[in-house]
Amino acid sequence: RLEDWLREILPEGRAAPESAAALEGLFSATSAALLQPDMELELVLPDDEQPIDVRTAALAQWCQGFLYGLGAGGITDAAELPGDAAEIVRDFTEISRAAVDATQGEESNEAAYAELVEFVRVGVQLLFEELAVLRRPSAPAATPLH
Repeated sequence: RLEDWLREILPEGRAAPESAAALEGLFSATSAALLQPDMELELVLPDDEQPIDVRTAALAQWCQGFLYGLGAGGITDAAELPGDAAEIVRDFTEISRAAVDATQGEESNEAAYAELVEFVRVGVQLLFEELAVLRRPSAPAATPLH
């Protein structure tokens, strides 16, 4: 499915060789992390040294990109997803609109951001597991024996 993903995100399939290699590495690392039982997926987000508003905007954009990927992968109605997947997708939709609360202190915003990052990280892992059935190729219909 790497080829499908690259076709979707690269304009006309063109990218500098180093960009394509970096994207392939990201795809492979993400796939490997999702297959591990220890839930060690790391989201690609700005470092903690960046201002909270920059990190919050990046997390919102990350969720937007994730939701775009679900849609590009053929998931058109989150309400029809199995298990907790529909609720996770709804939550990601809300997080995609996240912004720093100017009425809260820095410590409160930092705590909220850390909580959202952890929620998204675990949510991605849970979605990966819940949607495994959709990634399996359909079995061909059995041919009746006469």
